[in-house]
Amino acid sequence: MQKELFVIRQAAHGGGSVVFAWDNAGKYLATVGSNRRVHIYRRNGDLFDEFALQEDGPVEQLEWDKDGEVLAVLQPLGQNVTLYEVAVKKASPLSLNQQNASFMCWSKVGAQLAVGTNRGNLILYHKQTRKRVPISGLHSKKIVNGAWNVENKLALCGLDKMVSVSDADGNMLEQTVRLRLSHCIKCTLSLTRVFASFLHTHLDEQAIKSEPADLQFSAQKTDKKKDSVRENTISVNLNQKTLLMYRLKEPEKPIELAFQAKYGAIKSYCWYRTAL
Repeated sequence: MQKELFVIRQAAHGGGSVVFAWDNAGKYLATVGSNRRVHIYRRNGDLFDEFALQEDGPVEQLEWDKDGEVLAVLQPLGQNVTLYEVAVKKASPLSLNQQNASFMCWSKVGAQLAVGTNRGNLILYHKQTRKRVPISGLHSKKIVNGAWNVENKLALCGLDKMVSVSDADGNMLEQTVRLRLSHCIKCTLSLTRVFASFLHTHLDEQAIKSEPADLQFSAQKTDKKKDSVRENTISVNLNQKTLLMYRLKEPEKPIELAFQAKYGAIKSYCWYRTAL
């Protein structure tokens, strides 16, 4: 039986839509609306803290770290990501080197925050050391989506129709692979130069007419027991028509899942254990 915890009135956010996010433990709820004032509520509805954002433009993302200690606030028109620390009730800017943030996500198991920019660059921030590491060269165009896996690997996709995979320090992994999708369900693969430290998937410009979206990691069963519990497969929603899947250790064997047009566009999908 569902129970209403509390109600937040419109006066707190101004008109328009509201962006909100619970921390993983369900202890704090962060909300922000058109007035660009972030509110932090306890689970019982009591106001814990509030602060005004210094950047212009609407908020696109609110993201808590895995421990519920730091809240990250992304405004696409701003050149900083705002970081709010619960313990000291303090908000501070994370500089993006005069770039606009386009995507961000916290690590599932580590202390890293990944921030993608409109120029295709990556900024890694470590909440414990407060170290900020800018990384260029991952993508040539805007980064639009990404995800961390339980081994602390980071996958990102961008408008350059590429998927990059790197470690927690921003070092690129695996090898270079170019994947071209035809207009049919059939996939064709061509290998280019192989780098020991880099994995890249290139998607044909004509086959993808909109942004790749909703990149996810999942655990797929393999012949090796030790690999069956690892998040070893990347999936991406392409043009809301097909799902592209490939295993990190077998990028030369991609799988493209296409659905009949009568089912409509793929708006969202999720993995349940090893099943889609």
